Amino acid sequence: MSNLLLRRMTMKSKIGFGYYPDLCVQELIQLKKYKELISMYYQLEKIDFDDEVKEYLEIKFERVIPKPGKNYQMYKDNVYAMVCEINDMNKEFHKDNPNRFAMLHEMKAQRKQGIVSNCIRQNKEKSKIGNRNRNQGRV
Repeated sequence: MSNLLLRRMTMKSKIGFGYYPDLCVQELIQLKKYKELISMYYQLEKIDFDDEVKEYLEIKFERVIPKPGKNYQMYKDNVYAMVCEINDMNKEFHKDNPNRFAMLHEMKAQRKQGIVSNCIRQNKEKSKIGNRNRNQGRV
C-alpha cells in the first residue's frame, strides 16, 4: 500500500478526485461550492488548504484542525455558520450601503431583461422564419 503525503492545496490546485476532478479550488469558489471545500478540509485526512484559501473559507484559528486528521463533529458544528459568513462577506447588497436601492433596482431590471430576451429567443426559434434561418446557418 502506498502512503499518501499531506496535500496542501492553493487556489490554483486541481482537485483531482470526486465530482470535480478537473476544476481547481478557485473555480469551485467561483461556482460557490463552499460547502464541498469545507467538507474536504474536515472530512478528508490528507487534504489541507493554504492560508489564503482558509481565510476565504472562514476557517479561522479556532476552527483549524491538526492535519493529517479529520474531525466530523467540528464539521457538523461549523459548516452552516461558515457558509453564512462567506455569503455575507461576498454580498455587495448590504444594509449599510447607501446605494442599496439603486443596486436592487438594477438587479431586478437585469433579471427582467434576461427573462424577456429568453422568451423572445424561444419564440423566434419555434417560428418558421427561425427554423429557416437556423437551417440555412444564419443564426
